[in-house]
Amino acid sequence: MQQSRNDEVVGKIFVALRQDMRRCLICDGVFTTQGAAEHAGTVCHPSKGDSDHADR
Repeated sequence: MQQSRNDEVVGKIFVALRQDMRRCLICDGVFTTQGAAEHAGTVCHPSKGDSDHADR
C-alpha cells in the first residue's frame, strides 16, 4: 500500500550531524544512518539530565 503525501506518519525526528550520523531529538542518542532507522521503531526516553524534557 502506497501512502499519499497527506497521510500521517508516526516517527521520530533526527538531526543530521554528518552525512552518516544522526542524533535522536528525544534521547540525544547518536546513531549511524542504519542505526537511526532501527532506533526510529523503538521506544526511547529523554536523558535524565535534560531539563527541557524533564517530567513535571
